[in-house]
Amino acid sequence: MAITKVTTPGLIDLPTTISSVETNTDGVVLAKGSTSATASIDYLVVAGGGGSAGGYQSAGGGGGGLRTSYPGGSGGGGASETALLLSSGVNYTVTIGVGGAAGIAISAVQGSANKGGNGGDSSISGSNITTFTSDGGGGGASYWNTPIPNNIGNIGGSGGGAGPFTSSIGSNTRAAGTPNQGYAGGGAVGYGPPYMGGGGGGAGGVGADASGNTLIGNGGVGLQVDIDGNNNYYAGGGGGSGWASASFGAGGNGGGGDGGTSQGLSPQPGTANTGGGGGGESDTTTVGQAGGSGIIILRYSNIFTATYTAGTGGVAGTETAIGTSDKYIKITAGTGTIAFSGIPTTSARPTTNLNIGEFRYNTTDKKVEYYDGAGWFTLTSTTAVPQAGTTGVCNYPTTAVALYQFESNGSDTCNNWDSTSEPGITYFTPGKFGYAANFTQTTSGVYLPKITTLTNDISVSGWLKLGSTTTTNGLRFIEINATTVGYAGVLAVFYAPSNGEWKVRVGDGSSSETDVLIHIYTLTQAVWYNVCVTRDDSSNVTKLYINGSEVDSETVSATPTVQASAISVIGQYVGSSTGYGWLGDMDQVRLFSSVLTSDQVTALYEETAP
Repeated sequence: MAITKVTTPGLIDLPTTISSVETNTDGVVLAKGSTSATASIDYLVVAGGGGSAGGYQSAGGGGGGLRTSYPGGSGGGGASETALLLSSGVNYTVTIGVGGAAGIAISAVQGSANKGGNGGDSSISGSNITTFTSDGGGGGASYWNTPIPNNIGNIGGSGGGAGPFTSSIGSNTRAAGTPNQGYAGGGAVGYGPPYMGGGGGGAGGVGADASGNTLIGNGGVGLQVDIDGNNNYYAGGGGGSGWASASFGAGGNGGGGDGGTSQGLSPQPGTANTGGGGGGESDTTTVGQAGGSGIIILRYSNIFTATYTAGTGGVAGTETAIGTSDKYIKITAGTGTIAFSGIPTTSARPTTNLNIGEFRYNTTDKKVEYYDGAGWFTLTSTTAVPQAGTTGVCNYPTTAVALYQFESNGSDTCNNWDSTSEPGITYFTPGKFGYAANFTQTTSGVYLPKITTLTNDISVSGWLKLGSTTTTNGLRFIEINATTVGYAGVLAVFYAPSNGEWKVRVGDGSSSETDVLIHIYTLTQAVWYNVCVTRDDSSNVTKLYINGSEVDSETVSATPTVQASAISVIGQYVGSSTGYGWLGDMDQVRLFSSVLTSDQVTALYEETAP
């Protein structure tokens, strides 16, 4: 055959199925991407932690705001963040936030709003990206802040802790943290000696409340991030302090400083390069404790090279390998710029002897590229957009009479034959696609009306999972247009778990019925199987398919006739007695007034969820 060059591949679908009835419902799409070349960079950006107020009875400072794409979490319980896409040859400015300043001694400010300072923001910015910022941690408050609202810590990346108070107001509320970056600081509950302060919030948890004269607030825990292989904690809150107490508030994991006591235990500042909050001060003549400075860590493929240029106070480490494919760099102070090389650019691609429609393999970025006459475009892999013929579509792979998806009830997706009753059925159990119907007992069933369009050629398909059962009865998959006097009607399919026997029966819904197919195929409990039965009225051929493969075919003469009193039911026996119902789960039951081909049966087995 001739070799044809593909010249306009907006989408190229590489299906994963092999049946001849390929409906492009799954597979891999190679989409024509952008000519802009970028590197995917994972990051940890931690701002400076908040300081604590001066003088006794101060609360802990909040941890610095924390944002990270590794391993996909973010401070403050936020949603996952995505990696940065940075271009080759662009200088990106990186700034490390300093720790929040310590509050001054109370002898100079008694009766004023003395609080620890908020930490400095840490950020990454550049000409082709939106500035990316983590907020500095909130400063902690102290006993001497008046009026009372000033006893509440500052809002920040994580909130500063609330200071104690003397009035009978009852409590000082928490100071909030920035959403998705940190948690709130601890409040102060109760009043009077020994005046205990709340803990600063952390990136991984709220600061603890101080309570009355019995409990000093601990700092909130930081967040553990393994971006450099050391699995360190960052942005812990500072612990609160108390007066006339031998206990103290512990700093949160992640650099939070411990609070002090008037019994001689000195408070601790936040740890540098962690964004930890400063511990609360308890001495009346000294300043508070500063927060710890922030840090930025970038992790990227070892095919790239990062170059850091220091600006004002800028400090960075050297590139360090981690594992066999990645490396990282840490920026620990000041402001500077960082640029990446080794990222493929358009100009680095071939520029001569090019033909429209050519595909080439780029050995630098390990991608397949397509030339459109103006430039090279990288082909990027993504999941195919579901097309007609997935689980939510009624007429797949051909016109259907009914589809029962069992997401929450027995309604027909085709809007033709909804259930009339569903005794013993529970929903919202995990299904083959979404949810499934769970048949809890042998008297369970999804009852349907007489389906007048199912009289001659018929096909039924569904996903079945056998539950735990010791019954010897023939568990029903489905009965179509049978009568309440106990005869199978047009079509019945049932299974005996005792010996793995499948039985298919056709009849006229009265006293005449015939087992047209009996076959042994044992089901394993708790495993999904696709079961399909086709009945060709003109040839009298009935076929049984399991998991897309034909396992039996029989030619037996029968004359299906729909009686006036007929009904249909999924998972139950239509008759005067019960106890033959399916035990387990069912999903995606389809009814057809035609004989499915083997390719169409295979397509049903291979269909994917939307």
